[in-house]
Amino acid sequence: MAYTKPLDDIRVGGEVDAKCPTCKSVTNHRIVSMNDGLVKHVLCLTCDNKHNYRPPTPASKTEPAAAVKTRNAATKETKSVKAPPKEPKPPKEPKETKEEKEARETKKLEMEERELNKAKWQTLKDKTRGAPAAYSVDGVYSVDQAIMHPAFNEGFVTKVLLPNKIEVQFEEHVKVLIMKVGQSSVKQEIPQKNLVKVGG
Repeated sequence: MAYTKPLDDIRVGGEVDAKCPTCKSVTNHRIVSMNDGLVKHVLCLTCDNKHNYRPPTPASKTEPAAAVKTRNAATKETKSVKAPPKEPKPPKEPKETKEEKEARETKKLEMEERELNKAKWQTLKDKTRGAPAAYSVDGVYSVDQAIMHPAFNEGFVTKVLLPNKIEVQFEEHVKVLIMKVGQSSVKQEIPQKNLVKVGG
C-alpha cells in the first residue's frame, strides 16, 4: 500500500510513522522506496522489518507526515504523564461501645432534664414577688414561697408533703427537704396543710 498524497518533505531515506505488522503498532519507519512521489516501502526502525507502507490511521492519508509525527509525539507524551495519586481515605471512627452509648444517652437525658428544670424555675421566679426567705431549721414555709438554700441557692416550694417534707424547685433540679411541722406556728399563722417547720 502506497502513501496516497505527495508531500514535499517525504523522500527516500526520510522518516515517517507507519503501522508495523510485526510490532502491531505505529512505529517510526525509514522510507525505502517511493513511486510517483508516494511512499511505497518502509523499514521499521524498531524491528527492522521491511514492508509496504501502512499509514498510522485511515485519516493520515490526507494528513501531512509532519503533522502525523507531531500528533503521535503528543500522544506518547500524554501517556507518559502519570495521574496524580489518590488522596488517602480518612480513617474510620471507632465503633461506639454499648457502655459509651448508654453514657451518651444518660448525659443527653440529664441535659434535657436540666433544661426543663431551668424553665420551670424561671416560670416560678417570674411570678414570685419579694425576696427569698433564708432556709433555716426554724423556718416555716408555704407553697410558691421563695427560699434561699445555702447549697442549692434560690428555690421555690412546689409541694408541702405532710407531715414533714416539702418539695422545692431549684434552678437545675428538684429537692425534697425533710422538716418538722411546728404545730403552734401552724395554728397561729397560716393553714396547716401549707406549713412545715424545719427541724432536726
